[in-house]
Amino acid sequence: MKTRQEAEFLNELQKIAIEGTRLGIPLLTTEEGTHSLKCSGGTIFPEGLAIGNKWNMDQVKNIYTVAAREAQSIGIHQLSPW
Repeated sequence: MKTRQEAEFLNELQKIAIEGTRLGIPLLTTEEGTHSLKCSGGTIFPEGLAIGNKWNMDQVKNIYTVAAREAQSIGIHQLSPW
């Protein structure tokens, strides 16, 4: 699924959850994120062990900042560690 299609799909699901259910509770969408956002168009970084092996916390922060921004841009609320 392309990034735009995924965002539109997740937006439609969110609309159904909020407007089409009795309680209107929003969805909490999760995507795998061990080394990036694992979806079409997401930037792929080295696996966690390779990142951690450098002991460069600024690099770790930068990598996951990019992954979080990409996730947020398509409606993902959290990245899982597996």
